[in-house]
Amino acid sequence: MGVSAFCPAGKVLTGTGYELNGAQGEVIVDDLRPNGISLDGPTAVDVGAFEADPPFAANWSVTAYAICADRLPLHRLVASHDTSPSTSDDARVAQPRCPIGGFVTGAGFELNGASGEVVPTALAPNGSPSGPGHLVDVNAFKEDPFAGTWSLRGDAICTIPR
Repeated sequence: MGVSAFCPAGKVLTGTGYELNGAQGEVIVDDLRPNGISLDGPTAVDVGAFEADPPFAANWSVTAYAICADRLPLHRLVASHDTSPSTSDDARVAQPRCPIGGFVTGAGFELNGASGEVVPTALAPNGSPSGPGHLVDVNAFKEDPFAGTWSLRGDAICTIPR
């Protein structure tokens, strides 16, 4: 199941979020993707989710949240990506980084080839109370063994001075 949230006209995406409704621990979010790289910055987020195995009989849904703001005249927003190799290993790490001088405002991820068998375990910007971060640690692992190959893409939404 997939859903998207969009920023109003004239706004840019600065952060992302999602909510699983009625899933009772039986649904895995597979994607939390900003809508790409553009000169004007990302403007939407796509969220995808799968039922864990075995299939879940109850009704459930996913809600996407787009955190949006006015474009800043002296800054631009970009989405930075880092993708792990595609293998059958049990765990993956991706670390998207902002360009030099930039800092993280939001994050996302995409699991490729996992089909509900891989669980994201971390989506952690490296900032602190004393200053903003410049990279995101994105981690995932296999929930159950499966023979296929899979990869993890991490996304950082970054603001950088013009």
